[in-house]
Amino acid sequence: MVKSLYKFMPFREIFFENFLLRASHINTLNDPFEMEPSLEWWANLFLELKHYRFGPTKEEIFSYIRMQNLNSPWRHLGTDLFKEYGIISFTETKENILMWSHYSNNHTGIVIEFDLSHSFFSEKFREKEDSYLGSPQKVLYRRERLITSDYLLEPYFHKSSDWIYEQEYRMLLKLSNSDKILINKDYCDKKFEDAGVFSSYKGGLEKINENFFEIRNSYNTSLLNNPNTMFMFKVSPDAIKSVYLGCRMKDEDINKLIELKEREDLKQHIKLYKSSIHDKRYELIFFEI
Repeated sequence: MVKSLYKFMPFREIFFENFLLRASHINTLNDPFEMEPSLEWWANLFLELKHYRFGPTKEEIFSYIRMQNLNSPWRHLGTDLFKEYGIISFTETKENILMWSHYSNNHTGIVIEFDLSHSFFSEKFREKEDSYLGSPQKVLYRRERLITSDYLLEPYFHKSSDWIYEQEYRMLLKLSNSDKILINKDYCDKKFEDAGVFSSYKGGLEKINENFFEIRNSYNTSLLNNPNTMFMFKVSPDAIKSVYLGCRMKDEDINKLIELKEREDLKQHIKLYKSSIHDKRYELIFFEI
């Protein structure tokens, strides 16, 4: 029974001020197979629904999908099954050196250990009629793409076995439940503002630091389609058990983290661990500081 989950990330001091985690939507994921079940999955779905717009047989539906560009909305037969959702990714391991390299800025970042029993993971976003939503689910790794399923959003939890080293858990969330929506200043041009912000009643922008704006009172298709939009969910500091520091972390960042840990909302329950390279094996070892 997994009691903790881990999140690899570069060290950002601001995380320990706002405790925001990004839920990635389909347009921001780096694997072209994400939410791309087999053609047969789509054909089975539409035939089950008796929706024959793209053909009354599997072969005709296959033919239609194959004609679509990978980025075309019609690749998914014009449906928006996945657009309204995002995922926060975790892992069940802190030791994997590939994960440290890929997701913690070449071992200069951190890994945060979260208490899986905390209400953020077990209650806050759970829906009685949907056991997948709002609670971390283990990713299933396989060679064959999904052919059939009883749950429309199940493709979120299937990946190629090439990714098995990540030992990933995914927390599926409705993006409309996000605590903040952010945009980097470099992508906040007039076109984005008109389509994504001011098109909504009382929509507006608020500068939160030198790099980011918060999008206020606006949630629309333009935001969902823009890969630069960041949907953020606030996790309570009480959910954090430990922070692991990379073996290449700069001394100045280590000192900042030690100072942050002494804050009243953190010092009672969070432990700090520094990683170092094992003398004999390709492993990391951790010691408390």
